[in-house]
Amino acid sequence: EVQDRGGEGVVLYTLALLAEKRGELEEAESLHRESLQLAIDTQDTVGIADTWLELGRFLLEHRRGAPNEGCRMLAQAATAYDTMGIPGGDDARAIMRQYGCSDPAN
Repeated sequence: EVQDRGGEGVVLYTLALLAEKRGELEEAESLHRESLQLAIDTQDTVGIADTWLELGRFLLEHRRGAPNEGCRMLAQAATAYDTMGIPGGDDARAIMRQYGCSDPAN
């Protein structure tokens, strides 16, 4: 049986966003974290950066997770996007500024 792990990540991400919109924050956080673990397991570097960005935003917006966890994830996302030379780093830094995170690059 062939499994589309990348497709599974997209489904998890979409379900996380839907759960968040419904106000089911524990479910949304769980799905975001599952999506991150899948990206790590499959060594999907773009997926990891995308999930760090979304999960970091989610944690800060909803005041969830360990202290500074959301800021740390956004900083990791910015660094990953910059290293890969793809857009996203500026978005991560903008969210960091919005929530008062320090930028370790500065």
